[in-house]
Amino acid sequence: MENIRKPLEFVDSLDESRKHVALFYDDPECARFVEFRFLKNGLVKGERGVYATEEDSGSIVLKMLHYGVPLEYFETKKLRVYQIHSYHDNHEELTNRCKRDAEMLLSGLLPPFRIAGRIVPDISTAAGMLLELEFERKTH
Repeated sequence: MENIRKPLEFVDSLDESRKHVALFYDDPECARFVEFRFLKNGLVKGERGVYATEEDSGSIVLKMLHYGVPLEYFETKKLRVYQIHSYHDNHEELTNRCKRDAEMLLSGLLPPFRIAGRIVPDISTAAGMLLELEFERKTH
């Protein structure tokens, strides 16, 4: 886990002027650790958090608790975890499903907040990458 020290230092140095961070990773577990730290840092500052994942939301909550995210953030709805299901539709239907997922993630979310995860669950295909870039362009 020594290779995670620098990414965690970077996440810990973030301030309000940084509105968007992209995380590139080889090890999904290290990436999750960085994402959890990013969300936890925001919660400590009074921000709300959303975590979007393809994994079972219950198992992610357990992992967050094990990581040290206090249960009270889940109980008070300051931290929400959503499972985003993988779709294998045409581009238009995939776009519509992702829009609905994005609306669900943002519903009732009051600023300031942090979101970790992806709206497009599978970016291993050209269509998935294109859609992810479209969403990034539209939301930032």
